Amino acid sequence: MNRWASFGGFIIVLAALFSPVVGRFTPSSAVAQQADSEWIALFNHKDIDAWMLNTPGGSRPTAEVAAGAIRLTDGVGYLALPRVFENFELEMQLRVEDVASTVSQAGLLFRAQKHDRSRWPEAYMVKIEALPDKNTARVSVLHIDRRNEIRSLAAVEGIQWNPTKWANLRISAEDFVFTVHFESSIILVEDKERSYNLGHIALQHLTESSIAEFRTIRLRELPSTSEPIPPGPKATDFPPVPPMQRLDGFTPIFDGKTVRGWQAVHSVHGTASGWRVIGGALCGTQDIPNNGGLFGTEQLYGDFELSLDLCPDFGIDSGVFLRGDDKGRGYQVLVDYNGGNVGGLYGEEIGAFYRPARGFKELWKADAWNNIRARIVGNPPRITTWLNGVQQIEFEDKEKRLPDRGRIVVQVHGSRRWPAGLYVRFANIQVKPLD
Repeated sequence: MNRWASFGGFIIVLAALFSPVVGRFTPSSAVAQQADSEWIALFNHKDIDAWMLNTPGGSRPTAEVAAGAIRLTDGVGYLALPRVFENFELEMQLRVEDVASTVSQAGLLFRAQKHDRSRWPEAYMVKIEALPDKNTARVSVLHIDRRNEIRSLAAVEGIQWNPTKWANLRISAEDFVFTVHFESSIILVEDKERSYNLGHIALQHLTESSIAEFRTIRLRELPSTSEPIPPGPKATDFPPVPPMQRLDGFTPIFDGKTVRGWQAVHSVHGTASGWRVIGGALCGTQDIPNNGGLFGTEQLYGDFELSLDLCPDFGIDSGVFLRGDDKGRGYQVLVDYNGGNVGGLYGEEIGAFYRPARGFKELWKADAWNNIRARIVGNPPRITTWLNGVQQIEFEDKEKRLPDRGRIVVQVHGSRRWPAGLYVRFANIQVKPLD
């Protein structure tokens, strides 16, 4: 069960504490001051293929497009974008109706972290509670921590709004100063605890009996304010890459010099801006705190066998995705070299099933290059993994979770599960198509 506890935070509200400044807010005039090319449309008014529906336990909400708007009904949950953002301005319109309650609620999460599907993600939240009988609203800026406890940063009541009419919402996040414009009111708040410097944007459905609708959703990225992590000695301090042992029928897909044929994949883990080629290896790290990411092949593969060498620093949380998609999902061969598991299998955003490798610690060579092989065939697939030539798992799925073809993807875990300055390294990456 979620624990909802509110306690004080450091806040600034324009004009007076917890008192809104009333003024006209016109999104169209604000947008007109910026070049259209600076704004990213987050919703195409036709489908929600780019979004991911999640529920923190309980009944799953229904998400659909109706009359050019995203409509959330039934269960409790949130619709999130795989891409992460740091500093931004976000604009949208929303309305909400709840026939079974005197209070209509809707919410928006920003800088949301990777979730475990059993609770709300760690995030900042703008919560809107409407009182239809009074045509007024309460707007709160909140912080959700990893225990799902709520810290209130600011709240304004008595905002004039008929929740059955479209309202204008605008949010600005610059470093840890957030500005929320709702209709004619403005809240300015600073989080002195500086919890999350980047994360996902998500639309919330908070009560099963409500209908929440969102439209004209767009965002403009602002310059980064995070301090880059210095490369440190681990950037180049690793054993030389061993010569490639060409396997029969296999083709190299990483040339050891460039990232030709590879691309960043937007995901729950970050922007993938910390990947680079160093000393003949494809090396990944967090370039700014909490910013990991996925780096995948441009080419899609169906049935195949993969071989690669790896030399990670101890403490990292990484993996190799088979049939990865552009939402950051995939069958993940684990490289949790932090007391976790190497060579096992995890369902990344496809059910979170876990099949650990047994006895891998006896096979693993510390501070040296190791080899992982993986084979995926069929859909539902049969997946086999090997570590240094010894089979680790053989897993046969019972359902089709992903398309028949996808990317080969390597991972730097986002959020706080990556010590500063550490790297994961891959080399001698080669693949053998089996279809």
